[in-house]
Amino acid sequence: MTAISTTQLILDAVAVPLLVVDAGSIVAANKAFLMLGGCTLEDILEKPLTDVLSTEQSPFPDLTATSPEQPFTVTLKLTQGDLCLCSVGPLPVADVNCGDDTLLLTLSPSTDSAQTLPLERQVLLGELQPLINNVHDIRSMLNRMLDFIALHVVYTSANICMVDKNHYDLAVIRGYPDTLSANIIQTFLSNKIVRQALITQQQPVIVHDTAKADHWQNIPGTEHIASWMAVPIVFRDQVIGIINLDHTDTNHFSVRDTDFVEAIAQASSQRLVTAWLQERAEYELQEREKTQDVLLDTLIKTDALYQVARLLIHTENLEETLLEVLNIIAMSLETDTLFMVTYDPVNAEVQRKVLVGEGDPDTLLEDYQGLLDKIEGYEKRSAADLAAAPLAESGHVVALPDGRQAIAGDIREYGVIVAIRGSNGDDFSIDDVELLVATGSQLAISLENADLVEQLQQKNMRLEYLVDKHIRDLQLERQRLRAILDATGEGIFYIEDFRFEYVNPTLCRMVGYGPSELIGQKLEKIHIETESDAHADPFAGLMSSADPFTDQLEVARIRRKDGTEFSAHITFTLVGGPGAEHIRMVGVVRDVSRQIALQEQRMRFITNAAHELRNPLTSFALRLHMLRKQPERLSHHLETLERVNGYIINLVEDMLDLTRFEKGSLHLALGDVDLNRLVHSVSQKVDLFAKERAIEVDLRLPDQPIAGQIDAERFARMLEKLLTNAISFSKRETTVIFKLEKVLFIGLDYARITVEDTGEPMDEDTLETIFEPFSRPGLGDQVDTGMGMALAHAIVRLHGGSMMATSSQGEPNRIVALIPLHKPAAAAD
Repeated sequence: MTAISTTQLILDAVAVPLLVVDAGSIVAANKAFLMLGGCTLEDILEKPLTDVLSTEQSPFPDLTATSPEQPFTVTLKLTQGDLCLCSVGPLPVADVNCGDDTLLLTLSPSTDSAQTLPLERQVLLGELQPLINNVHDIRSMLNRMLDFIALHVVYTSANICMVDKNHYDLAVIRGYPDTLSANIIQTFLSNKIVRQALITQQQPVIVHDTAKADHWQNIPGTEHIASWMAVPIVFRDQVIGIINLDHTDTNHFSVRDTDFVEAIAQASSQRLVTAWLQERAEYELQEREKTQDVLLDTLIKTDALYQVARLLIHTENLEETLLEVLNIIAMSLETDTLFMVTYDPVNAEVQRKVLVGEGDPDTLLEDYQGLLDKIEGYEKRSAADLAAAPLAESGHVVALPDGRQAIAGDIREYGVIVAIRGSNGDDFSIDDVELLVATGSQLAISLENADLVEQLQQKNMRLEYLVDKHIRDLQLERQRLRAILDATGEGIFYIEDFRFEYVNPTLCRMVGYGPSELIGQKLEKIHIETESDAHADPFAGLMSSADPFTDQLEVARIRRKDGTEFSAHITFTLVGGPGAEHIRMVGVVRDVSRQIALQEQRMRFITNAAHELRNPLTSFALRLHMLRKQPERLSHHLETLERVNGYIINLVEDMLDLTRFEKGSLHLALGDVDLNRLVHSVSQKVDLFAKERAIEVDLRLPDQPIAGQIDAERFARMLEKLLTNAISFSKRETTVIFKLEKVLFIGLDYARITVEDTGEPMDEDTLETIFEPFSRPGLGDQVDTGMGMALAHAIVRLHGGSMMATSSQGEPNRIVALIPLHKPAAAAD
């Protein structure tokens, strides 16, 4: 709490309206004034005093610390009430940045009592005001009041008691024997009759003859009192004090005396309240400061202990933390030197020497050997001994020969922590000792924990090694398994409740999805149910079988990302056995579309080959039958038989050549060949066949010859097959166009051959299988064996080239071959 807020609390605790003025401006006010004025603190702060108070005096009284403190009547402008400003003086409040002209103003309603006094008494009271206004401590003020009363009312002894909540505080006393204590007077004033007259009725009391007064108490030390007078000091209808006058003669005091003393009490009450409040405020402020100092010191030590505990609890390296812990404690204790020594509990050898402040850790034991000797056998004591007799008992401080003082806190059986303060410093307090002892206990726990941690770490090292080895083995096994799964040519997936949990790269390549696109998706994203699947659960047998391995789907249809489909063989293996909470399976997908296509191609080849062989063989058998019937036409029948036999031989040769090409058992005999001349030569060979079909062959060759490294024999055969195929399927009396060009493709020279015929457009199935044997049905009169396009395609590929076919309505059918003119790498090998 700040000093300003503390001062405000003190002002608010006073029931009298108070204002604090600095250089003529209002800087503070208490709640009583704000309630009286009906305003808030913000309404009057920093305002000139003349904006709030007015007086008939002109000019307004000069309120400074050196001006005479004479009360004067003012009007509170906020309420238009007539108030009397009765006390003005400096406000000596510690820790408040007040100026030299800071004053405390006390306000109370004006009364007519002083104005009704006889003029001479008013003059006398006017003489009293400077006497009490020039002093600020209440006892000096009360003594001056007794001195002033003694000038006008004779008394033998007198005292003034201040009353606070019915408690009597004997402020000043004079004329009594030394043996008379304050408690005796306070006991007399506590008399029921006295309390009723003075406190309750607030009236003066006169006892003319104490010997005849029934309520008078004969108290030792008051035997000299024959007559007694008491006048209450009343402020705002509350008795704040009592003026007691005694005399050795009876009937000494008169009513006029009581009136005069009462007037003095009335005239002085406000100034007494101000001085009393000021002294009480100073006392309370001092007590608050003392309390704050104690609280701050306690807070510092508590915070230090908390920081030490937090550091020791959360540290992973105790050795690095100890120095920081000692620094925290040294700052809290304000010591010159703080050190700790720990020993091995088993062999009593020194383990640690840590020091902060003045001194050398290396010579620690030698420098403080005498001090350590006074701490009897701390390194040899057991934990039980230390618990029964701690090293640093309450208030125990060891004095060193050089005048310094030391306190110690044991770290149980581990060692000791010692704090040393210089001879010029304050003495160690019990709080300092308790902090050091508590720190020692914390350090002992941490050292014990450190030992346990070290043992645990040693035991964990073996466990960590075994765990690491097991993890490495598992990781190696996982890597091996992942490598196998990633490298396998079959798609593999793992599903749980028919949702993908794992897919290998091969499956992703098969279906065109990435792993993130499949994980979490259902199996049906890629699996297409067949008609048989729709009528029965394909996995029912797997779920009920005792054998965890089964083929459920012989051939399934798989959907790719682009919407196309392919055939696959899927093998499912149940993980966990039937009846598990979740259905977990491993699936292996093998793309069988190529096998199916090859199977279909093989069957188609066999069927077509059988068909192609059956026709000439049937013709052969028919001619043999006719030869028997018509021997006279032998030459005619032999010519037909020779032609049929040649066709069969060519068909078989083509089939054998295609097989050799596909197996790679034939090698090219490469040489430099003029392709223009080779094309002319082949054209002449098919010219007769073209004329028979009324087909014109249009050769479109470049002006410059094209030379390349090719196998001339096989290349000529490829050209012949292309031309024969085009002539066979073209309409009669049309033109077959043959173009030869030299093109640059991927930085290399290629020969591009384009053959266009006028046959019927080919459908998509024919285009897909045109380079397969017997792919196009015969036209009855063609000389092609059905193997021509397959052989031509094989020869082009053997030269490192490619071939494609296009066909569309309204356009000629085209066969385009692209052959490199350089020596292929495969041939070079």
